[in-house]
Amino acid sequence: MSISKKLLATILALFSLAGCWSGSTIEPPPADEQPTKILDFEAENRDEVFNFLGVELSQNQQNFLAENYFLLVPLESTKLVDKIGFNSFDEMLAAFDAIGGSYSTRAPENSKLITPDVVLHGFHKFFENSLEYLEQNELADTLKNFTADALAKLLELKNSNDSSVAARYEVLAAQFAAAQILIENANWDGVSVQPDFAENLDYAEVLKIQSEAEKAADATDTFENAEKLLANYSEDFSSGMLAKIEQELKLIYAADTMAVSPLFGEYKPENFADFTQFTPRSHYSKNSKLRAYFRTMMFFGRNSYFFKNNVGLSDAILLDVIFDDAAIRENWAKIMEITGFFAGESDDVTLEAWHEFLAEFQNINPFDSEVLGAIRGRLDELAPPKILSDVIVDPAVFGQTKDDLLNESKSVRTFGQRFTFDAWILNRLTAGQEQTDTKLPSTPSALFVPAAFGDVTARELADKFLQKTFNFSDDDIVGFNQKLDEVANDIAKVTSDEWHGSLGTAWTKLLGTLTQKFGAEYPLFMQSELFPLKQIQTFLGSYTELKHDTLLYAKQSYAELGGGGGDEPPPVPRGFVEPNLDFWKELKGLVEFTQKLFAENNLLPREMEEWGALSQFEKQVDFCLAIAEKEMAGEPISDAEFEELRSLKLDYLAEPLDPGKVLTDEDRRSELIADIHTDALLGQILYEATGRPYVMLALVDSGGVERITIGIVFNHFEFTGPIEKRLADQDWQQKVYENPSELPAKNFWYEDLLAE
Repeated sequence: MSISKKLLATILALFSLAGCWSGSTIEPPPADEQPTKILDFEAENRDEVFNFLGVELSQNQQNFLAENYFLLVPLESTKLVDKIGFNSFDEMLAAFDAIGGSYSTRAPENSKLITPDVVLHGFHKFFENSLEYLEQNELADTLKNFTADALAKLLELKNSNDSSVAARYEVLAAQFAAAQILIENANWDGVSVQPDFAENLDYAEVLKIQSEAEKAADATDTFENAEKLLANYSEDFSSGMLAKIEQELKLIYAADTMAVSPLFGEYKPENFADFTQFTPRSHYSKNSKLRAYFRTMMFFGRNSYFFKNNVGLSDAILLDVIFDDAAIRENWAKIMEITGFFAGESDDVTLEAWHEFLAEFQNINPFDSEVLGAIRGRLDELAPPKILSDVIVDPAVFGQTKDDLLNESKSVRTFGQRFTFDAWILNRLTAGQEQTDTKLPSTPSALFVPAAFGDVTARELADKFLQKTFNFSDDDIVGFNQKLDEVANDIAKVTSDEWHGSLGTAWTKLLGTLTQKFGAEYPLFMQSELFPLKQIQTFLGSYTELKHDTLLYAKQSYAELGGGGGDEPPPVPRGFVEPNLDFWKELKGLVEFTQKLFAENNLLPREMEEWGALSQFEKQVDFCLAIAEKEMAGEPISDAEFEELRSLKLDYLAEPLDPGKVLTDEDRRSELIADIHTDALLGQILYEATGRPYVMLALVDSGGVERITIGIVFNHFEFTGPIEKRLADQDWQQKVYENPSELPAKNFWYEDLLAE
């Protein structure tokens, strides 16, 4: 049974009587209305919970809890921050683990609430750590080999052909020379610094000094160092081409403007390359090797050989020759397979698809207009991109539709960025200056994503967002919702196989289980009118982590311009699993899918062993699903199961896969930021970010005993910033920890969710 409102009023009155909420103005009920068995109510763990957390609730917070059966409290306002151990790996997960107490002791306040938020965050940490480990230990070297071999092949062809053909091979070789410099410009041998420190410094201070010294020694990936590497190619290129390579590299390392690319601009002069995208972000800012990998993959992922342009089509044909080389082809395939496993398939024509397409033609002369015409006549066999990710400055845009622009953007990209359903949603619900059937904003809100999944609350909030931000009229809102309905219908048609094309898309599908309202069979806190807002924060918090982890690979949408002792142990704390069965079943499927793909690709086999992180997590998800099913069925939960719930820990999911890695305080921070949309029209970038998490208190009936349970949930922000500089995690975390007054205000849709 759920906790009754009458009983809740009694609880709140008793809190006041017990003095656990100092400063409370709640008066005890008249004597004739007080319960007859006040002393029988000590099992409610009220005093222990608030003493454990060290919080005093305001009148507003007490009222919120009384009305909604749950409450969010900032983590930093509780004593949980002091319970996060030095050996922890992640602040959010360590705070969750601390709720359960130690393995050898248990107390009434250890009533743990397991929410989707904390397990989603745990999956994010495992996902990101796995990707980072593979990138640094396998993919970076593979990319370096691929680029070097392709460059050598193109230089050989440049030197062995007549002048007209050689000139085009020089352009292709220059592009790969720029990429080779980008990937080489790093400290590939690693950095180990033993700082000179005073003996009275503690270990944490020593680690901080060492980390800062290593970062300083590793900060060699500059434009100035790239110029030195470019000098190695002075005999391979003309002075004019060397100048273009230098100019391209300068723009990449500055990462502060949009301009026509010196090396790719001739393929589509009306397209501006967004060089701000080369700002290393996500986990790629950690060291020079990851930064080099990031810049190189961004270079290959965003630059196109456009088919519409004869020169672009000719160069794409010439480039195909590198795919005849087995080593080049194998290295390319390895990178695409592993990154595709995490982030999905390319949204542009791949080198492999292009190679297979050209195999249908014989004796191709890329400079013969008839040959080009014949090839162009069959280009419809190659699908256009679904996401527009270019900055177009062209008067013709005013007379074109988004489909027109996508068709004209058909091209080959060496390592094209990946299609994601969320970017597809945002792309279809935004517009720059192209023709549209209905008014659309140039900058979206991430609310559009859960709205397209069917979240009624997100849809209502999206309407308010458009009214507040873009001054949409009632008629404009009607038109937008018609477009939203069209997108939602298409999302509903996506098959299970399509959702399970990658870990990223499967993760997105998992978030779709949060977009629902909960009926009378669910706990009262889940029936609250404000619980859907908490679900939106969960959705968008996890969505932010997904976009952060796949930032390098996912194509971004653009709006174009144009126990101890022998004593009897205390009673087992009765925790609770948020019983969203759809979520737990889908999460179980995601973990199984992850294991399947890891096994098929022979990735990180250690993590799938009996005590590996992925295997442990699978068992925990199975356990949470089983408990949630019992809760919904009203079946008894044993003391052994409650004890397992109390002692369930997740911080291990954030442990680095590199056993030699030493974490600093900065490494343990869970706050992050991701840019998800670029509005060239308004000159702004849309950011999603997570702040320090909230502690969630929920009043539940756990095994027939009404108790307060404690969980950890997301703290989400959405805001825009200027286009000239893209923010990285360190920029955001500096605000969170050092300058919290500079943090953007919480979004209007969270106003009713947060009581002060």
